[in-house]
Amino acid sequence: MDDGGRALGSASVDHFDETDSSAFPDSEAYYEPDLLSLSLSDIFTLGSLANLDDKIRNTKHRLVERRRAIERRVRTPEVIRLRDKLSFVLGLLNVLFTEYVILRQPARLWQWYLYQLTPLLILRYYSYRKSAQHYFMYDYCYFVQALLVAFYFGWPRTQAWRQIMFVALFASANGPVLWAMVAWRNALVFHSLDKMTSVFIHIFPPLVTYNARWHSDLIISRRIGICSHEADCIALGRRAFTVAVPLVIFLIWQTLYLAKILVISRRKLDRNPELITSLRWLTRHSGSAVSRMLNIFGERYQNLALAFWQLIFTGVTCLPTALFWRYKWMHEIVLAFVGLIVVWNGSNYYFEVFASRYTRRMLEYARDRVQKIETNASNNPEKSSM
Repeated sequence: MDDGGRALGSASVDHFDETDSSAFPDSEAYYEPDLLSLSLSDIFTLGSLANLDDKIRNTKHRLVERRRAIERRVRTPEVIRLRDKLSFVLGLLNVLFTEYVILRQPARLWQWYLYQLTPLLILRYYSYRKSAQHYFMYDYCYFVQALLVAFYFGWPRTQAWRQIMFVALFASANGPVLWAMVAWRNALVFHSLDKMTSVFIHIFPPLVTYNARWHSDLIISRRIGICSHEADCIALGRRAFTVAVPLVIFLIWQTLYLAKILVISRRKLDRNPELITSLRWLTRHSGSAVSRMLNIFGERYQNLALAFWQLIFTGVTCLPTALFWRYKWMHEIVLAFVGLIVVWNGSNYYFEVFASRYTRRMLEYARDRVQKIETNASNNPEKSSM
């Protein structure tokens, strides 16, 4: 029984204990009221108090049983909410349908990518805005998404520049964007819209560029074909494939990003330490290895240190993409390897994090619900007994 229940149950006793003893001149002989000397209204009052005690005991008993029933329910699979079930099913169907499009309708993959990109980014911005994490959407992977969309809709106009742009996008998508899934520990968690969106943002650019590279003969009529024959693609790779090409894209983004963080939004970020940027997220644990790496130039120049390490990461991960362009089997092995890591991270999340976290969250919900019921019952004892 909680304190509220005890207060109600002992209200009449406390009242008599705290009453001045002078009100009872024969207090030593006062053991129980003389029913013969009581008026009819006094007898009804005593009867009401007795009924109130019975109602309180019945209410407490029902609340205890309800608490036990809720806790039993929490420990069963049925407690998983309908929203999570639907999200899990939709996430799994998305993966299966994407596989179908790649294998059976490769010419439609770009459209499938664009159909999903717009609503997912809108939902992500809404979610991140509420949690003060929307500065994540200035990161490099989102910049690559924007360039892919622009490329699909015909930019650049000339074929020569389009070929160079696609080589840069291919290297960026299958280099830093792909390996960021490993660095940021993306996980295939079907019921989580946030985690599935992160996987989508990082895996679809590699899949789309893979599709355009190895099925360009099928999609050339859809404005995204790069070369009509394999010999032309090999020649393009020899002519345009250097690490400098994707690094140009990276440096353009890095310049814009630093201008946004250090100049345009500097005062806003200084005033509001709750706003989360990539730097603040990476340095949230001061003693971590990542935090020490970002302090190599001193705490004042952490943003520049982050830019430096991102440049190194981009250059290193772009190097093998020239081989991915030339050898399809190598490209597929790398995609499968990173995909396996994402699946493994998802399994770790479900069995090591999600199970305990979800059970704890449901237990907290159950306790809050029971406390609310008990509070209502304490405030309205007669209504709760009906």
